[in-house]
Amino acid sequence: MITASGTYAAIHLESSNGLLYGQIFNHVYLDDIDGGSTGVIITKGVNLCMYHSFDDIHGYFRTAGAFGIKVGAGVEHTRFSGGEFTGLYGPGVEDSGTRSVFNDIHLRPSANSTNTYDAFTLKSSSVGAKITGCSGNYSRYGLVMESGVTYATVQDNDFRNNNTGAASIAAGVKATCFIENNQGLTNYGTSIASTPERIGLTAVVGGVAYLSIGTSSSADWKQITA
Repeated sequence: MITASGTYAAIHLESSNGLLYGQIFNHVYLDDIDGGSTGVIITKGVNLCMYHSFDDIHGYFRTAGAFGIKVGAGVEHTRFSGGEFTGLYGPGVEDSGTRSVFNDIHLRPSANSTNTYDAFTLKSSSVGAKITGCSGNYSRYGLVMESGVTYATVQDNDFRNNNTGAASIAAGVKATCFIENNQGLTNYGTSIASTPERIGLTAVVGGVAYLSIGTSSSADWKQITA
């Protein structure tokens, strides 16, 4: 069991002094994380910071400002598999890394509270992240994808029952990202007024289905005939 308070992190990996490679954490419980503190921070210094693994990680956060997981820019191939963070009083997960994986991670603030923080956030420098089989509920948004996110895969998650909405996804993100089969999100667009972000996207407008065949103009949305 690990605790943190003040401006500390319960677990902080940082590669300023040398290559930081392949750190493994199994069956970790982070208890009573206070405001201003963070459960897990991974930071790239002047050296590589890569291939870290967190399996079966659990956390309880008890005061305002407590932050869940933060993966910094340049951190490569971090994997979180299995676990839950409860009682969040701050952001759940923020990823700025490269090829980060979040599988079977479940986030929620203290019971059914109106929340101004987001569950999962892919920051602008996030590349190739995977969020699968997770849930983010009773937050502001379950999922936020900022402008600049590329090559992310977001599949088979539950983003229902959030204060503002299931997701806030920036324009342009779908050009390289796949966002499919998530509870609370549709698999299709509801407008064909803008240029498609990627070939193969679908939209339903007024009960009529459309398919994107190009990325040049809004005319690249073509009605799917029966």
